Amino acid sequence: MRKRYGLLLLVLMSTGCGAMDALDPQNHLEQWVENEKKSLPRKVDKYVQCVDIEAGEMEVIFIYTANDLTDQQATSRKQLFMDRAIDHIRKHPKTYQRAVDYKIPLTHVYRNGLGRELFRFTVRPWEL
Repeated sequence: MRKRYGLLLLVLMSTGCGAMDALDPQNHLEQWVENEKKSLPRKVDKYVQCVDIEAGEMEVIFIYTANDLTDQQATSRKQLFMDRAIDHIRKHPKTYQRAVDYKIPLTHVYRNGLGRELFRFTVRPWEL
């Protein structure tokens, strides 16, 4: 699971954001998101898959569906997913340099199979 989740974040910062050297980083961010949507959904683990990616105002928002998890299980996994995201960023600082340079937060939104939000968290790589 760690490998798949890390791969998703690695792809984010290593492919599209390299083009953000141009004058309009928001435009490049939006183009990257549209391109990444073509490869969705992406399985993260047995219960979770990334089903959408959105471009906010200089922010990337990952939308996940967590199937077959109770609210209690989902709540207990929130810290696990936060820790994994932070750990991955710390282990791969070059990968996230663009997010640091442009202060792009990475928001992760987890929903149940019916679309109800279970939890969300935002990682700000420049603060780590």
